[in-house]
Amino acid sequence: MPRPSASSCCAVPTSASPFVASLLSVVLLAGSALAGGTTADPGPFAAGRRDVTVTRPDGSSFTATLHYPATTAGVNAPFDPSGGPYPVYSFGHGFLSAVTLYQSTLAHLASHGFFAIASQSQGGLFPSHAAFANDIRFCLDHMIAANASASSPYFGSVAVEALGVGGHSMGGGASILAAAADPRIRAVVTLAAANTNPSSITAAGQVVAPTRLIVGSQDTIVPPGPSAGPMYDNVLGPRQLADIVGGSHCGFIDSSIPFCDSGSISRATQLALTRALMLEFLALHLQGDGAMPWEMVWGPGAERPGVELDLDARVVVTPATGEVAVPAGGAATAVWTISNVGPREAEVELRLDPAIEASITPASATIAAGGSAKFSVEFESADLPKPTVEVTISARRHDLARGEAVAVISVTPAIADLNGDGLVNGADLSILLGAFGGPGPGDLNGDGVVDGADLAILLGAWTP
Repeated sequence: MPRPSASSCCAVPTSASPFVASLLSVVLLAGSALAGGTTADPGPFAAGRRDVTVTRPDGSSFTATLHYPATTAGVNAPFDPSGGPYPVYSFGHGFLSAVTLYQSTLAHLASHGFFAIASQSQGGLFPSHAAFANDIRFCLDHMIAANASASSPYFGSVAVEALGVGGHSMGGGASILAAAADPRIRAVVTLAAANTNPSSITAAGQVVAPTRLIVGSQDTIVPPGPSAGPMYDNVLGPRQLADIVGGSHCGFIDSSIPFCDSGSISRATQLALTRALMLEFLALHLQGDGAMPWEMVWGPGAERPGVELDLDARVVVTPATGEVAVPAGGAATAVWTISNVGPREAEVELRLDPAIEASITPASATIAAGGSAKFSVEFESADLPKPTVEVTISARRHDLARGEAVAVISVTPAIADLNGDGLVNGADLSILLGAFGGPGPGDLNGDGVVDGADLAILLGAWTP
């Protein structure tokens, strides 16, 4: 499967430092809190569903199945408005595949505070992919109209600016066509997206919304290499390719149908991974950072067993790695260039993890598409944990897609250089020994006393 080049991809680091490992555990706990377990588990709402009639602009209509947060689970269950307004995710089914095959996945989204609506149109032997893409969009229109209608049970309960699309196989490709044509769409999540007529691979070149393409590595019906791989390469906005190892094409549906394939992992395992991958991406981009920490989607927490993940945040941090020597009692400044390789202007800000005290200039910058800006970060020794700290500097873009993306680099401050001359040598040893037995500039581990532990740290950092 095509993978992004190092020059364009902001991939999650594969080597886990102690800091990244601890961050990952915190992130996983944060994600667990959202679902009361893991993001593959049901959310706080019961999932109701009902068939609705969607009217097209020309007056014709079609049936769609709407999954929604409810007070009890089941068909025509009472709607629960308590957590609204809720985002809308419009889903397209696969070729000759009934929408009931996706019931567990769409109900999962409803349980986490989404309207998940699935068109039942274009279910015959000769579907129109262009018409199906339009119906996916018309489902969004239906929910927006319901929000404005005092007679609708969803009156005032639809987050009309938080709109997402996706689908499986044919429906995944059709959702790419929909996203390319509709600037209202803020997130795209597809399952084994197939190329369509007109070409969804070509249309991906017009998609600016943050996009996660989920595929199965052992899909024999729509292999990801010739389909989702080129779509990923063409998507203009922040983009991800999530490859479920051992996953199949029919592993994305609730039960087998004729001519299905299978993979080396179970259907239950694949569906659990799918639910988590869908929810995390949609929650961040449609519900916000408060619902889903960015680390779960664009940072270290995005990595999970059983999934190969390519990330391209469309923002690049240069240099990608580095070390900053911060003298004791002093400060050091480092400069990074942030490039916006996305399709449109974006506000970009720099953040530090862990959130140590540091001066970042500017606080944020608006960067034109194809442009760049410089950010300086001043580290002061008094604010740094001792003896060393690994700092992840993330550049996050905020644009009309309401997407946040991140590029991660690491910097290791040095604090054993007590006199600030850029070396750790006899001069620094003299300073440490002069304060031995009490507090002072030689307290490298921050325990309040200069002792043998600090001496070991200094000798370990000795400049050859």
